Amino acid sequence: MNILLVNDDGYSSQGILPFARALSIKHKVTIVAPHKPQSAAGHAITMHKPLRVKRFEELGGEYGCDIYSCSGKPADCVILGIFEVLEERPDLVISGINFGANLGTDVIYSGTVSGALEAAMMGYPAIAVSLHSFNPTYMDTAVKFMDKFVNQYPINQIGPEFILNINVPAVPYETIKGIKVATQGVITYSDIVTKRTDPFGVDYYWIGGTKAEVPKGDDDANLIEEGYVTITPISYMMTATAEMKAVENAIKRL
Repeated sequence: MNILLVNDDGYSSQGILPFARALSIKHKVTIVAPHKPQSAAGHAITMHKPLRVKRFEELGGEYGCDIYSCSGKPADCVILGIFEVLEERPDLVISGINFGANLGTDVIYSGTVSGALEAAMMGYPAIAVSLHSFNPTYMDTAVKFMDKFVNQYPINQIGPEFILNINVPAVPYETIKGIKVATQGVITYSDIVTKRTDPFGVDYYWIGGTKAEVPKGDDDANLIEEGYVTITPISYMMTATAEMKAVENAIKRL
């Protein structure tokens, strides 16, 4: 297959490079990824300033693929990758492997997931994949699992109206309990805004927060903690169809 790899951690991330090396044994792989980390960029695209693309031939030779950086966001990487960098259209677009899980409602903010969704909106099969850790110790687990997944899963059954959001537990490969197709959980945070004062007496703010305990259930946020790989089909169509009738009834009063 002709595979386009993107991410939000940057073109030199130790999540995307070993993954590209593994995939390149059987596939033609091209990386188009941000020049600098773009975590939590969501589905932003760059419209009011120029974008630049740079090729890294030596690094590409080391990892057995073509490697480019883009000065924009993950969605920009998909657009430029497909329309400008690749000579042929991709058979599959993969966003990742990301450091840190993209679970539950956090996918709304995720540049990793948004990269895959951009590809799906353009009509290409797409996967987002993340390791449930910011520590690279078990990145080889995610690489091994995804290499096997890409080579065995019926890619032609993906989309184009949805992507697969895959999260891999940070455990030795042999101890993965299994694979679960899971719904999204709800993830909330406390202490979201931290207010501080700079040396000049001017207030400034950090947005972050502490993740609250996830309610128990059979969703992705719980199953990943139990040691399962979670796979969640996600659509870019956000109509709350179950609420259509209630809204129709409500507007009759207007």
